[in-house]
Amino acid sequence: MFERVRDVKEVILVLHPSLRALVERHLRVRPPSRPCRLVTGGRTRQDSVRRGLGAVARRAEFVLTHDVARPFVRRPTVERVLAAAYRHGAAALATHPTDTLMKTEGNRAARPVDRRHVAAMQTPQAFEAALLRRAHERAQRRRVLATDEVSLVRQLGHPVRLVWNDEPNLKITTPADLAIARALVG
Repeated sequence: MFERVRDVKEVILVLHPSLRALVERHLRVRPPSRPCRLVTGGRTRQDSVRRGLGAVARRAEFVLTHDVARPFVRRPTVERVLAAAYRHGAAALATHPTDTLMKTEGNRAARPVDRRHVAAMQTPQAFEAALLRRAHERAQRRRVLATDEVSLVRQLGHPVRLVWNDEPNLKITTPADLAIARALVG
């Protein structure tokens, strides 16, 4: 899908080594319309993104990151995130939580969290390439671990523009999520 986004010049797939042969076969059968490179992932998401970033052309001005666990994102959504990154240097898809949120103390509910001031981060996330490189370099030097690129860029003090998502962007992380995804595909 990303190869259909006009401004995407190259797709870099960061994968587990066990998937490389399968993906290479798929790309031979259905060649992508944009250059596509395969990179071996790391132990964590952060390691994998850093490895993918290392494969990005130095002349690239912007980088999009997307989690393969979110296979249903639509092209207009990607384009909105990228447009916000062009204007602000950094942008990420987010949604407002609909569940009641609680701070916890062990297995006990401690106090509610005002969900008007909370965002659930999603992907894609888009950044000036130099900014994302600096964020990853800093994190590696300081041994900082983060669950997404927004967290790393925020540690540089750079604001990240949120692009509110009102479309389904299911993240497949549990067997129940996979069952939902299968039902969506039909």
